[in-house]
Amino acid sequence: MSLLLLGLLGAAILGTVVFDVFGKDDSNDTDTDPTPVEEPGEALHFDGSGTLEGTEGDDTLAAGQDPDLAPETINLFGGDDTATIDVPFDITVNGGAGDDTLTSTNVGNTLNGGDGDDRLSGIDATSMYGGAGNDHITFDSDVELNDSVARIDGGAGDDRIEVFADAGVNTADRGGAFITGGSGSDEFNVVLDLQNSQDDAQILDTQIARIGDFDPNEDSLRIEIERNDATADRGVVVELEQTEVDGTYTSQITLTFAETAAATEAVATLTVLSDGPFGLADIQLVGV
Repeated sequence: MSLLLLGLLGAAILGTVVFDVFGKDDSNDTDTDPTPVEEPGEALHFDGSGTLEGTEGDDTLAAGQDPDLAPETINLFGGDDTATIDVPFDITVNGGAGDDTLTSTNVGNTLNGGDGDDRLSGIDATSMYGGAGNDHITFDSDVELNDSVARIDGGAGDDRIEVFADAGVNTADRGGAFITGGSGSDEFNVVLDLQNSQDDAQILDTQIARIGDFDPNEDSLRIEIERNDATADRGVVVELEQTEVDGTYTSQITLTFAETAAATEAVATLTVLSDGPFGLADIQLVGV
């Protein structure tokens, strides 16, 4: 009997040794895949080439570049890139993937945010396209007076689009902007800087912008009048005229600023296209 027990015990010990050598348990193995190293970005400079290319990292392009060396296209690729363009006309900036900050402080350029939650900012005649993501786009039409129309599109995502314009001045020939929010719940914010101006014209006319895809059930529209000490008490009447053709509603929102001893009567107009009706009660009015 004792010999049998010793035999069984020896077999068990041998089995343990064999398992330890040939059937090693890898559950405690600490080897892991290496963490990918993020590519560093670069500080870019105009170099005279037709296309300036960045990296997959966080690239930067500062203002103050030599305009004689300006490219036609700037590709920033991946990363959270930052670029400021202060050279006028015909430069296209492609942000690529990432949360990019693209700015044009001169007219006639194009900013493409690409994928990501981008911040785009431009002045008159600058076209801006947010691409996919929740983008913040700012358009300032108070800087240069020209008849070129800026194109602004938020793309897919819940975008915020802000338009800054003068009111109380004569800018009937200003090109303004054609704006679309794209898919998603978008915010359209219009900020009017009210000024007192006198002119031989009977009425001063400001064309603010044209919004092309307002959805009253999903989007929001806010119009704010910024006043100074001289315009604090100036009266304003807000009216909405709406027509419908083949399911598309065209709304003219008119703000009429009263004539005063210091100012000629002035009108500012915002045109809104929508797939459903809405009224003034659906618009947030501030400073009216």
